[in-house]
Amino acid sequence: MVELEDFDESGLYIVFSDGTRLDLSEETIRSFAHDFLEDPAKVPPEVKKAVDFQACSICPQKESGEFCHALLPTLPFIDKVNHYLSLEPVTVVHRDSATKFVGVKETTLQAALQHVSVLSLIHYCEVGQKFSDFFLGLTPLMEYEEALNRIYLNIYWINGGDRTKIKEVIAEFSQELTLTVRCQVNRLWLICNKDAFINAFCTTHLITHFLSGDMDERLRKALASYRLKSNIQYNH
Repeated sequence: MVELEDFDESGLYIVFSDGTRLDLSEETIRSFAHDFLEDPAKVPPEVKKAVDFQACSICPQKESGEFCHALLPTLPFIDKVNHYLSLEPVTVVHRDSATKFVGVKETTLQAALQHVSVLSLIHYCEVGQKFSDFFLGLTPLMEYEEALNRIYLNIYWINGGDRTKIKEVIAEFSQELTLTVRCQVNRLWLICNKDAFINAFCTTHLITHFLSGDMDERLRKALASYRLKSNIQYNH
């Protein structure tokens, strides 16, 4: 049983049935990731030199000699996640100190880790950062379909409803996310012995597949979801 008073700091937490707890806050990610990379027991020198561990071909930092920054959100949690299967049932707690909101959700480990995959691919990856506005308004506890609708509405509004621009933007998003997901998954296989993180990244990649479908149908679904969420009433 999760006690909400145990989560007094703003952030996202994953709680396992055995009591193990992951703190997915920005502070945790920053403080542990670099230490992880510097520990040869965690990431041996031969792994760091592996082709798959290097920056993507389209990364603007590829000549810097640094490791891929998209790894940062995953590294603090690999040791613990490696002890569990993808479909391990977990409880997710999200506390937002700005809005005083506290949410709780029962889900699977791989679904809970999707928040980490979005952080990795959109907020830490230099390639993905240009698409970060597409994710405005998303929260870690959103269901997949709701998150997809929110992303599509953001793309729609950002591009002023221009169908040609929307199609071009989604095509670019899909192409570049496909490459960065593939690179990230290849890196993770070098340091993960379970597939929870891998599945989370692959599921996030499916966003581009669904966005590329029928535009009118996607807009209809997205607006219907938005109206329902906002409790908008219409008089006819």
